[in-house]
Amino acid sequence: MEDEGVDALTIHTRFEEESLNRPARPALYGELASETRLPFIANGDITGAEFVRDRMAQFSAASGLMVGRMAAAQPWVFARWHDSSLAVDPAEVWHRLCDYINEDFPPQKALVRIKILAPYFARNFVFGHTLFSALQSAPDLPTALSRADRFLSSAPEVFKDITLAGI
Repeated sequence: MEDEGVDALTIHTRFEEESLNRPARPALYGELASETRLPFIANGDITGAEFVRDRMAQFSAASGLMVGRMAAAQPWVFARWHDSSLAVDPAEVWHRLCDYINEDFPPQKALVRIKILAPYFARNFVFGHTLFSALQSAPDLPTALSRADRFLSSAPEVFKDITLAGI
C-alpha cells in the first residue's frame, strides 16, 4: 500500500470475527505502526479525551484519532474534549439532532435516520432501552418525536459513563 499511493491507514484493533462484542486493543497500535511508514489513524472504542489520556503511551504512535459510534451516542464528545465539565442537556441535543435531520430529509427518510441514531443515543440513559423500543416501533415521524419527547420530559436518569458494546 505504501508504494501504491495510499496516504494513510485507519487501524481498528478488533478482529472481524469479534464483531462489536470485544473491546478494541489500543496496545497494538505501537506494533502496527512499526510495520509501516504510513501515518495511521487510531480507531475503535475511543470514548473521549480521558480515554485517550489514560492510554497516551498506546496512542502516541497515531497521527490522528477517529471517533465513530461515540459521536452518534454523545454528539457532545468533541466539546467535552476541551471542557470536561461541560454541562449537557441530552433532551436539548436530541431535539437539535432531530431538527437537523428534519431539515435534510423528507419525513419517512428522517424517521429511518432517527431509528438508526436511536440505539446509540439511548445508551445515555439508565432505562434507555425504553426510548430505543419506543422509537423503533414508531410507525411515523410525528409518533417517534412524540415518544422521544415523552421519555425525555420524564427527566430520565443519565449514565455517567456509557458503553457501546454490541452495537
